Amino acid sequence: MNLQVRDIDGERRLLHINQGRGAKDRPVEIPETLLLQLSRYWQLFRPSLWLFPGREPEGALGVTSIQKCFTASKCQAGVDKVGGIQ
Repeated sequence: MNLQVRDIDGERRLLHINQGRGAKDRPVEIPETLLLQLSRYWQLFRPSLWLFPGREPEGALGVTSIQKCFTASKCQAGVDKVGGIQ
């Protein structure tokens, strides 16, 4: 949710997570398929600071917007299971 464009290291295929679970910074390997999707997304929308900006350019997309998108995507895919990723 709070990913910045600079958090993606495409050459090493790493995503830098700042203050993740346990308040720790950590690198996470990005699968090639996800890296390609992120690259296409960046080419289309050209976000400057936040990878997924909110309505205000200074802020990231809010949790409510992400939850609505997740729920709509589940519905469109025909997934009836309640809940999400824990």
